[in-house]
Amino acid sequence: MEWMSYKDTFPPLMILRRYLKLVINYCIENSLMECTVEYLENQNLPFKIEYIPESYPKPYKLILVAELST
Repeated sequence: MEWMSYKDTFPPLMILRRYLKLVINYCIENSLMECTVEYLENQNLPFKIEYIPESYPKPYKLILVAELST
């Protein structure tokens, strides 16, 4: 996610999905689901909440995982 942010590229959906699943599971296990983003940004977490996109491109602009290998 950090690399995609650095490249100013929206991550492929499969990568974003995996990242979100890991973040959500971690937050559930550690009772962080009710916390604000501002609070989470200031915590020492194994992920960076700021890499979760706040806006999404139109579907036709999304990168498929298969397109990355070409």
